[in-house]
Amino acid sequence: MSAVDGGPEPLRVSQRLRCCICGDETTDAEDYVLLTLTAEDTDAQQALGVHAEHLNQVLAPGFSVEVHLM
Repeated sequence: MSAVDGGPEPLRVSQRLRCCICGDETTDAEDYVLLTLTAEDTDAQQALGVHAEHLNQVLAPGFSVEVHLM
């Protein structure tokens, strides 16, 4: 479910969250990723901050995250 397919509006987070894997601050991290989880059949959302490097260490083979600075 996403805002594209008629789901809830994207979750707005006012500041960077700590990395949900290592627990460290992400304030100056160039590889910061914000994940938004949704629950089927509800408008419930959960935001998780993570360093892309740490996320890549726990993703299943064949999945990866790349960060492109813009």
